[in-house]
Amino acid sequence: MPTLQEKIRAVRLLRGLTQPQVAELAHLHLRTYQRIESGTSAVTENMLEALAAVFNCTTDDIRHFDLEANQFGAAPDRLPETGKFEGEYTALKAENDRLKHLIRKVFGEVPDFPEIRGGGGGKRMTIEA
Repeated sequence: MPTLQEKIRAVRLLRGLTQPQVAELAHLHLRTYQRIESGTSAVTENMLEALAAVFNCTTDDIRHFDLEANQFGAAPDRLPETGKFEGEYTALKAENDRLKHLIRKVFGEVPDFPEIRGGGGGKRMTIEA
């Protein structure tokens, strides 16, 4: 029976990714990822979840990957975690709109902050109390 490490390697190759790419996207050290694939390092659940996000599949998809057919069931069209981020995005957008409204009340318009965007060449805005 194939090991989890063999399945992880097969999914990476199926996705057309290199070890350095997967390590970077999963926020793992390259050597750690290499040890996972070689079987000399255990895979934690957190690592497996990070790898599943990189591979755009679920942890169960990786666990049940069919090495002989070199495929798993239909991959999701989007990351499985996306749903929980949509609610957070909506809340952050509402907070952003609320803050813009407050800034407009104070300044009459939303001021330009070039130093925040990395410009830094323009005048810095100071607020005196």
